[in-house]
Amino acid sequence: MNAIKFASRLLHDKLTKSYSPFLVQFSITNRCNLRCSYCYATYYKRSSDDMPIDAVKSVIDNLANAGTFRINLVGGEPLLRDDIEEIINYIRAKGIDCAMTTNGILVPKRINVLKGLNSLCFSIDGRKQGNDLNRAKGSYDAVIRGLEVCKSAGIPVQISSVITKHTVNDIDFVVSLAEQYDCLAGFTTLIKQRGQNNDTNSIYPDAHETKKALQRIIELKSMGKPILFSKAAYEYSINWPDYSIDVMSSCLEGFKPIHCYAGRFFIIVDYNGDLYPCPQLVGIFKAGNILKDGFESAFEKASKHNCIACSVPCSNEFSMFFGLIPSVLWDQFCRAIKRQ
Repeated sequence: MNAIKFASRLLHDKLTKSYSPFLVQFSITNRCNLRCSYCYATYYKRSSDDMPIDAVKSVIDNLANAGTFRINLVGGEPLLRDDIEEIINYIRAKGIDCAMTTNGILVPKRINVLKGLNSLCFSIDGRKQGNDLNRAKGSYDAVIRGLEVCKSAGIPVQISSVITKHTVNDIDFVVSLAEQYDCLAGFTTLIKQRGQNNDTNSIYPDAHETKKALQRIIELKSMGKPILFSKAAYEYSINWPDYSIDVMSSCLEGFKPIHCYAGRFFIIVDYNGDLYPCPQLVGIFKAGNILKDGFESAFEKASKHNCIACSVPCSNEFSMFFGLIPSVLWDQFCRAIKRQ
């Protein structure tokens, strides 16, 4: 029934040329117990103040009224909030699917809190050595412990991997982890850090390495391996003209971008209520604020961003899905059938 409701709402919005925030990332805290070298918003350098729980619930109320189907709780590290169970339960009580992205460190201690989630996504980039160079010493072991306890508790999981210089050759390894824990593995290219002077060039693979990794993902996907996102999304990333940039406000010669639906059908809400079209535009786009400006005003502003393309497979998957690209819709349908 939820799928039927989703499809009918999307068809209505497409026909009427209106927008709804179907998929939302909600950054409920800046606090983090890791210091990942490539953190796009360098959350560990931001204010450590969390959005008060009443404000969190107000944001969720706004999203529910606007027709949101899925909220992914992100950070920072969401499990650092003492009231995380209350937030999860509030989202579910609104009839909205609730997911979370975690670094895994606190999962064993808070496993009972997580049983209310529809899905828990673990951030792990590759083999232990490369992953820990990207994220922190011990972070690989923390994810494995988290995956193990979730497997025992029957909590659905996913894996999210960033392609970096340290892990560019670990595609097969990550997919084997997904097979071991009966889940999907999604891969993404790097998002540049915003408003910081950090030199992250040392973790950027070169264009040849990046394309080779993306091609291997496509090959494994074609073999039926458990890979999140469609081949079309990864093919789009392979054809990206310049990996030194991750977003475009004007098109490069010879590159044909897909239509971007960030800020229209999917958004990100920051810890203070700022509403951005997507993570790539945090720190670039001048966001409206749900709590100060009201949801409708902030959402309308997000829909008018001037970014025309990005290299990130996740965002491009969403844009292709909401753009009704047949191969992407088919991939989503096949995944849904497998889950039944």
